[in-house]
Amino acid sequence: ALTGFIGNQKIDLGKELWNLQRVLFYKQPSGAEINLDKQCVNLREFLNFATPLVTSFVNNQKSSYLNVGALISTEYLLRSADKDEQREQLDSLMQDRYGFSPDNENESLPLRLLWNSAAFFTMCCLHIKNLTNQIANLPTLRMLDTEGLLWSRDIEEPQPLLNEAIDCFNVMLSWRIGPAQALFLETESGFIQRAYIGEESKLEDIIAVFSKICVAYNPVRCVIAYLIQNDSSPVTDPINTKVVFLSIGRDASFGLNFYRTNANLEQGQFLGEYLGNSDDAELLSDYLRNFREEFFAKSDSALQLQAQAELLDLFPAPSAWKF
Repeated sequence: ALTGFIGNQKIDLGKELWNLQRVLFYKQPSGAEINLDKQCVNLREFLNFATPLVTSFVNNQKSSYLNVGALISTEYLLRSADKDEQREQLDSLMQDRYGFSPDNENESLPLRLLWNSAAFFTMCCLHIKNLTNQIANLPTLRMLDTEGLLWSRDIEEPQPLLNEAIDCFNVMLSWRIGPAQALFLETESGFIQRAYIGEESKLEDIIAVFSKICVAYNPVRCVIAYLIQNDSSPVTDPINTKVVFLSIGRDASFGLNFYRTNANLEQGQFLGEYLGNSDDAELLSDYLRNFREEFFAKSDSALQLQAQAELLDLFPAPSAWKF
């Protein structure tokens, strides 16, 4: 199992993880039994017991695992989930790789041991891989809610909004798998709000949130990042995928910048070759015209206060919207 996880690379990762498993769940050299009963419990119980121990071990060895994480398959990039992101992904990996889930039950103790061992190494690789996602490239980029929708980034020197969007979305590509969008808006005071849209979001929901942001902030410019293929449908295949950065300004300026996407074992999915730009409004599909209409929609102070209240209801994190 571990060999498949790390692409047949001969590194010390296997020895370290085996030693961890042995220390946690097997007889020690002295003959003492340490958590020996955990070897063959039901898989869900095993995961509940092992997860905090694995998390602590990997975090304490973070510096040594930053390099080996590049060898672990891209399927271990953190995916979006409604609740516990890593547990959701672990369940998916176990189902895809081995055809069983933590909710499976079986009376065979050897089979339980096999399940628990596979889950242990899968969980270790998942934790290690998540250390090397591109989020480390922007250490001041952090989530403000538990679902990864709202982001904050503290930067000492302001930069053009398009550059900010390109930097941040490049990181987000490695963190999420699937169709994705991101919204970046800048006010007259220079304040930038970022919202990342994950793979399960519907277009009408995205436009509704975008509209509320525009009414609440009255931004002077915005950048919308999204993935397209030749048929303009969101895709996940980096070979045939492009990223578009749509820029809109209050001065009626408009622009499109195109990047090819790429992927490798170290970074997952990320921005590749720059393909150029365009200010041809005819390239705006109906899919995107909605955003431009919402951006230029007029609002008064009453509507602005209402939108602010609605956003706080949607995202109750104390500092999420910084009103």
